[in-house]
Amino acid sequence: MKTAALTLTLIAACGLAHADDFPRRKSGLWEMTMTDEEKGASEPKKSRLCIDRAFEDLMIKKGMDVTMSKCEKRDVKASGNTITVKSVCNFGRSKLTSTGVWTYKGDTAYQMVSDGNFNPPMMGISKTHSVQNGKWVGACPTDMKPGDMVITMPDGQEMRTSMPKAGKG
Repeated sequence: MKTAALTLTLIAACGLAHADDFPRRKSGLWEMTMTDEEKGASEPKKSRLCIDRAFEDLMIKKGMDVTMSKCEKRDVKASGNTITVKSVCNFGRSKLTSTGVWTYKGDTAYQMVSDGNFNPPMMGISKTHSVQNGKWVGACPTDMKPGDMVITMPDGQEMRTSMPKAGKG
């Protein structure tokens, strides 16, 4: 994942912690595909993530921590199965103005579309546009625990990583 797309996704997600009716994803294994248009990226990034309620709550909390330290403005609107987050956040000399729209299909699928503008450009990037589709595929395999992620590289190789676990600040 490119840094700007990841940053935009995180900032867009940060506002969700204050949406009272924020949909929760079903615990288990999620497959996600992310496409971003920065610097001509064309191959979608694919990943699998094992989650449970405690892990998802932790990620929302960590997102809020980033929002509180980086963002001067955040507006969250929930309407039915759609949540829209508009943010203005500071990263060093660059200011990110972003909009993220999540559309949920129950607790087993979602799509997030995010757009952002960096002013001045950050790492040579001034605009980002990304689309992430996620779907629940079942229970986590025995070799994955909540917070474990497998990222499939464009060449087919897999990179495994573990994200922070609940109770481990």
